[in-house]
Amino acid sequence: MSLYCYVLSLLLLLGASELASGKGCNKTIRTTRAIQSPRLTRLNRNQPMTCFYKFVSYADPNNPGVFEITFRSLHIGRQVNNSFCRKGYLQIEDDRLREGHAGYICGRIRKSRIYLAHSEVVTLMFHTERYTRHTFFKAHSSMLPAQFAKERHKELAVKNPGKLLLGTYCDRLFFNCDGLCDVTSPGYPGFYPRNVTCRYEIVFNTTDARVTIGGHYYDKFDVWGTKGFRGNRILNYCPYDFIRVFDGEEQDSPMIGTFCGRGILPRIVSRNPRIIVDFVSSPAGSMISDGFYLSVGKERRLPGRPGQEIVNPSCQWKFISTQVSQGYLYSLRHWYPPRTRCTYKLSGRPGEKLWVHFISFNVLRGSQCRNVLRIFNSSWQNQSALMGEYCGKNRPNETLLSSSENLFIEFESMEGSFDGSQFEYSVYFMFVNTTPAESRVPNTLCDQLFNSELVSSGHFHVLPNRLVLRNSEVQCRIQFIGKPSERVRLTLQEVRFNPLRQCIGIKEPICTQSDFELTDHLSVFDSDGSQLGCFCADLSRDFQMVSGGSKLSMELKLYQLHYLAHRMDKSFVFTGHYQFLQVGCGEFSQKGIQGELNFPLESSETQKGFHCRWKIETSPGSSVMIKLPHVALSSNCNLTSLKLFTAVELNILHELCGNHTNIELFPPTWQKKKIPSSGRNENVVILELVSSFKYVQFQLLWTELWHHKDPEHHCDHLCPDNMSCISKSLLCNGVINCPETNFYGNPLDEAPSLCRQKNYIIQSILGVSAVSIILLTVSCLVMYVWHRKTLTSKDTFTNCNNN
Repeated sequence: MSLYCYVLSLLLLLGASELASGKGCNKTIRTTRAIQSPRLTRLNRNQPMTCFYKFVSYADPNNPGVFEITFRSLHIGRQVNNSFCRKGYLQIEDDRLREGHAGYICGRIRKSRIYLAHSEVVTLMFHTERYTRHTFFKAHSSMLPAQFAKERHKELAVKNPGKLLLGTYCDRLFFNCDGLCDVTSPGYPGFYPRNVTCRYEIVFNTTDARVTIGGHYYDKFDVWGTKGFRGNRILNYCPYDFIRVFDGEEQDSPMIGTFCGRGILPRIVSRNPRIIVDFVSSPAGSMISDGFYLSVGKERRLPGRPGQEIVNPSCQWKFISTQVSQGYLYSLRHWYPPRTRCTYKLSGRPGEKLWVHFISFNVLRGSQCRNVLRIFNSSWQNQSALMGEYCGKNRPNETLLSSSENLFIEFESMEGSFDGSQFEYSVYFMFVNTTPAESRVPNTLCDQLFNSELVSSGHFHVLPNRLVLRNSEVQCRIQFIGKPSERVRLTLQEVRFNPLRQCIGIKEPICTQSDFELTDHLSVFDSDGSQLGCFCADLSRDFQMVSGGSKLSMELKLYQLHYLAHRMDKSFVFTGHYQFLQVGCGEFSQKGIQGELNFPLESSETQKGFHCRWKIETSPGSSVMIKLPHVALSSNCNLTSLKLFTAVELNILHELCGNHTNIELFPPTWQKKKIPSSGRNENVVILELVSSFKYVQFQLLWTELWHHKDPEHHCDHLCPDNMSCISKSLLCNGVINCPETNFYGNPLDEAPSLCRQKNYIIQSILGVSAVSIILLTVSCLVMYVWHRKTLTSKDTFTNCNNN
């Protein structure tokens, strides 16, 4: 009897305990089943309650399935902050790594929510501090085979889900995804768990790629960001749940941004081929957010630009015409933070200018001038040289041309960008020589004239200004005009036509008369109009021609030019070298306070001997000093001799034969160190060359000298020999004019200290002139104001008397 009573009492105690906790509490579930919060009874009403529901997989361990728990209703607790729920919560543990760190779910739902877990065991804990009819949940659990889960939830069948890192709950590595990487929140497309931190590393093992993330219409983004949030928009202030994107995989990689909210994540383009995406959910929160699906890909970065230098958060580029003749400037095609400043410094050679063509210029409609592009006609940010400031509705002209060899372009963004699309521009630039050269023929497109009286030799470029090629047809005429005793030697060093419009099928690139009207060609004509050559294809070697007379001309004709022909820097290039050759003895009379005589400029193959005379004349009363830096004559004085005579009596002053260097020949008074007398005739000498030897060379320089004690002449500059005076116009002109005997290696009248002093004097004169002009202007203004006040006072006095 006593045993019966004991058993009955135990059954009654267990029944009371079950009634207090609720029917169906603390269950282990292995099948598809509906579950809910315990039934409310008189015993558990207003009592604390904790229930556990353990879901155990029955699937094959080699082919694990997916737990699907569908919450049809929920109302429990209230979130206090982002770390705890008051009065009650729900916990879901779907991994042993989550034990004790599952976070808290509270609040209420108004429609069904799904939780997906790739796990063998899922534990659901329901806890409330005071169980009432307002605290409840209803759910349905299923264990879906992997294939069936992908059919029901197609988001699970992504191609590149990444590799789950061992020892982590949700960290994944995406390496060289074939196509797009599929980055999803844990449990997607169901709601994500609480109190998780997931790191996604996206790596493309290449140096010419950038990572792109977001911005696609098929992307999904629903991350609970802030309390009371409503609507569809992406936020950057995220105190609860968020994702963070980092540019790079290092610990100190710059952060691109923090995002939460609902909508489509803005398109982000990284600088590097590697990024990190961190997802963080707060310890306490609701189950109303679906998580995210983000497609991550790559795009090829633009080719590198010479002189590129990126300094976070700014960027700088520098282009020099000696390194690159043309190129492109692009806006930043990746993310950049607020207050980013980019500069492009373009530096040309003297005589060059910058031609800029805006290929595109796109600014988001309605955007204010928080992003701006400025162009300065200077080498720096000189506000007085500002050519234009472009933003909003203010767009630049299609083409711009600088007035100097420098151009400075500045882009400044106060708001930054995630992909660079807010302010886009593409600019083509080219260094061009638009300054009219001495050889340029006025009022012509590209004609040039080279005269031996100005320069004896040099390089030529038929099209120095490539903007000429923007015309549909181009015709240029280049003329070389020498003295009657000269010939023109022309060397074509580079001839390049359009590769699609060249004459073909011939061994030599020489065109005929029938090709003239059909093909682009370059023709060379002699003095009598006869053709020396015609070219309609690229030259593979230097081609040299010598005129039969003192003139030579070239004609370039280009037809049907493409509108981008000026950008074809490898085509339409015609350069070479010219030289005026002295034939025979050349000009007899040579005058000036200094000069140079070279013989010969061209060795004659037919002339076997020479008998030449030259008269060298300086100012009356002066004397002539001769310098021979180089003399190459026959050592046999009977075959070759170079003689220097006085002009009046033709007395031989000096006679040379053989090879010599650095010879100085002085007038007789200098040799005797006497003070010259009036009426002397030392300003004219005769030079005579007699040679039966074909190969003769010499270089002669002459300078006008005055004796420093000459009573009839003021000494402008006394040379270090304390006897010779030269004109001040010869100072610092690049040639040593003072006697160099006993002073070789000394710069003399080309000394840097002397040249600096001369420049200082010039600058001082200019400074004094500028100050004088300013003072004169101020004085005039003061006089004008005083005069106006005087007239006003007189008018007032007259009016008073009339009244």
